Amino acid sequence: MITDSQFDTLTSPLATWEGPYGGLPPLDKVTPTTLKDALVIALKQADHELEELAAFDGRGTLENTLIPLDRLGEELNKITSLYQNFSLSFSSPELRQLRREMEPQLAAFRDRIYGHQGLYQRVCDTLDHFSLSSVQRRLAQRFKHRFEAAGAQLSDQARSRVAEINQRLSLLFASFSELVMKDEEDYVTWLNEDELEGLTPSWIASAQQAAVDRGEVGRWAVQNTRSAVEPFLSLSPNRALREKVWRTFYGRGELDSNASTLPLAKEILELRAERAQLLGYTTY
Repeated sequence: MITDSQFDTLTSPLATWEGPYGGLPPLDKVTPTTLKDALVIALKQADHELEELAAFDGRGTLENTLIPLDRLGEELNKITSLYQNFSLSFSSPELRQLRREMEPQLAAFRDRIYGHQGLYQRVCDTLDHFSLSSVQRRLAQRFKHRFEAAGAQLSDQARSRVAEINQRLSLLFASFSELVMKDEEDYVTWLNEDELEGLTPSWIASAQQAAVDRGEVGRWAVQNTRSAVEPFLSLSPNRALREKVWRTFYGRGELDSNASTLPLAKEILELRAERAQLLGYTTY
């Protein structure tokens, strides 16, 4: 259980980054459990920072608005970079469940920032009433765009609907990615020994191990992942096999008729169109 006393200091082993370039991520400590714990703690800390920033009652300046906004959620950004890297690079039931849990929470946090009308007005203040350097003005303009892309300038009803759409889209994107990665896990292209021409020994060894892992001895499996497919497409002289491998890879998310991404894609497009119109654009 994460307690309120952990607002100020991250206790997760993923919080400490040591080494050059401002610290390197502790990749050896990343698991679905440590990722979830770190995200929960970092979200609470970032929410606490946001509450403090939003509590100021006055005109926005570089010092009281732009700089704190730029630094808001630095620990959360670090943990989120690890989470996104792992959840988009690997697939497991635990990681898929983590995405289903965390994506709506992360989307809601972004909406709490960029849907906040008080902060939006303070950003506008910095552009309208204070002298900024060209770099500082660019920072203010970027923040203003982020707020307006989240609907901060809209009516309460429209802004609420934009936030609903954002959270629904976050779930749809996670589900879409999950189905694509499931097709990467479940489908391979099988090769026989006479179909290995042109392939490197290391690639052949990897394909052989992939076949053994699937209970097939004496065969080779082209895994349905970019790291396996691209070398095969580059090296194999067998045009028919290249086409077969490419079509299997290109069809990720549509290979299983019972778990197709097409209904998700339809809803994503509809919600993107609705959000664009709410924000005053003709199309997404």
